[in-house]
Amino acid sequence: MRETKTLIKKEKFSHVTKNKIKAIIAYTARTVALMCASGTLMQTFLASLGFESSLIYFHSTLLQTANVLTIILASNWANNGSPIKKSAFTTIPIGLLFLCYVPIAIANNATTLSYILLISIGVLQQISYGFFTVCEYKTPYYIYKADEYGMMLSICGIISSVFSLLLGFFITFLTSRFAFTVIMKFAFVISAVLMLIAFAAIYLEKSLREEEKSEESVKTTEKSEVRLMKTPLFTLLIHANLMRGFAAGVISVLATVALDLGHTETLTASMVYAQSIASLSACAFFAIVSKRICGRKIVIAGSLFIGLIPLLLIRNGMLFLIMYIVIMIGRTLIDYSIPAMLLKVVPVEIAGPYHAWRMVLQNAGTLIATSLAAIIPIPYLLAAAAVFQLISGWSFSKVVKIYTK
Repeated sequence: MRETKTLIKKEKFSHVTKNKIKAIIAYTARTVALMCASGTLMQTFLASLGFESSLIYFHSTLLQTANVLTIILASNWANNGSPIKKSAFTTIPIGLLFLCYVPIAIANNATTLSYILLISIGVLQQISYGFFTVCEYKTPYYIYKADEYGMMLSICGIISSVFSLLLGFFITFLTSRFAFTVIMKFAFVISAVLMLIAFAAIYLEKSLREEEKSEESVKTTEKSEVRLMKTPLFTLLIHANLMRGFAAGVISVLATVALDLGHTETLTASMVYAQSIASLSACAFFAIVSKRICGRKIVIAGSLFIGLIPLLLIRNGMLFLIMYIVIMIGRTLIDYSIPAMLLKVVPVEIAGPYHAWRMVLQNAGTLIATSLAAIIPIPYLLAAAAVFQLISGWSFSKVVKIYTK
């Protein structure tokens, strides 16, 4: 009997270790690949094709809309079946769709047809990523121990940041020698391969909750939206998630903001490795302090960093990059601290719909930000992002403190 228990423990330990390795591979491959799906690289790609900033903002808004609607409609999708396998299969269409960008990069023109194709491909990718997001915050309950999640996030972040940093330096080096559209042709192909690697790594992860019975499904028979509206941990953070999303939305279009402020494509390309430097620094810091400093304080610190975003208005390229790094450090600290905190206070029975609707609110805030970015002056946009993130960070800190045992 004792030997049987020992064997079970060893097998479970083996699964835990293997899950960590697979998770790191999947996270790194996915993170590097998705750099080409949206954000700085995609915005710079659209600009290099010749599209105006208003069309770039509109492109970001449509993609965000597709993501939000998918999460709303699929909020309970992770509740039935294996969230691990489901999240794995959502990466396949994302990867294959990257290949559809290649002909557009080869054509290298800003026609109506190319814009429609760019939107169509991006929307389909965001639909797939929406399904992935629904599972993304439930799978940690299955592949990690609760107290290991924060550390694993930071390790994944450090390794993916190193690869992203190398990619950023490489792309910046290439932009001085080749047209950006030429570079992106190869970047899209590499991204497709990386997403297929992510699929394989996720698919091979093993659940640590094999003993899970139908008890969970019984508890979740009540309509998830009704349950969430009865859960103070959700309702008290509605405004915080919206405001966090607004700030994230403004940050997501900073490449276009930089171009509107008169900076060059070389600077926006440099933002790629600046983001990687910020992510690497924040992840290393989080790995060191996550078990020594409570997540609430880290969220407050990250919010204060983002609160400096109006300083981007100072017309100096080097200062812009420095402030961008500071802002991205703040965002990364928040992005890692909040899921780690919530994993400890949100029951697994409602984890799927809870995180799905949390992301709906956050993405709705992002959608509002990208929509307004095209019509309101940049100074007001940056000021709103700073204020909203400070309010959001304080709210998360206060509410989670109440529910932390």
